Parts: sequence; structure tokens; C-alpha cells
Amino acid sequence: MKNLKLRKILAYYFDFLLIFYSIVFLGKLLEIFIIHSSTFFKEFLSIVMFILVYYLFSRRDYIMKGRSLGKRIFKLAIYNESDGGRTDIKTLIKRSRIEVLFFAYDFILILVSGKELADYIYKTEARNYQK
Repeated sequence: MKNLKLRKILAYYFDFLLIFYSIVFLGKLLEIFIIHSSTFFKEFLSIVMFILVYYLFSRRDYIMKGRSLGKRIFKLAIYNESDGGRTDIKTLIKRSRIEVLFFAYDFILILVSGKELADYIYKTEARNYQK
């Protein structure tokens, strides 16, 4: 796949869907075991699942050093725009916070521009991975 913008979009949505459906599966699995539990416990479990989705999605890049599973599949990595070098862990953590806070905006922005809001703020970009 040569089109870089398309690969960025697919990597982003792949990461989201992978995490979302993993959590849904885990939630359904747990629901089987707690079917007779109290409503409070079920609501508590829903909150825990939401936090887990938030945690995994927000940290998908810096846990794997700028290459989430989606980026690995589509052969992308996060680089600095200024010097072209790999992005440091501190910037990846900052990017992740923006990604989660403005997720709904990013969902549309990445379709339009091929970049996330955090890319504009921290002057980073996803591009072809270079070893």
C-alpha cells in the first residue's frame, strides 16, 4: 500500500477497533460470570472497562515506542517534523493525552488531513518506518 495518508487512517482505526472489540469481548466474558451480581457491581465493571479502553488507547503509541500495533502492521512510526528523528517518550506521553481528550475530533481530522491534532500541536508525524 503506497498511499501514506490511507495507511495512517487505517492504522488509527485498526488500533481503535482492536482495543474497542477486545474490551467488549472481555466485558461479555466477565458478564457471563457475574450475571447474577448486583446492579452496582455491573455499573462498576462498566466504569472499569471504560477506564481500560481509555488507558490502552491513550498509551498505544508510547507503550510500543511510537509504533502501535496498527502502525506496525502498516509500517509507520512517529517522527519529529523538525529533525526527522524518532519522537522521545515525553512527547509520546503528551501526544497520548491530546489524542484521548480530543478523540472525537481526531476521528474526523485524520480522515480529512491524515494527521491527528497531537501531530499539529507537538510537530510530529506518522510516516514510513525506517530502521
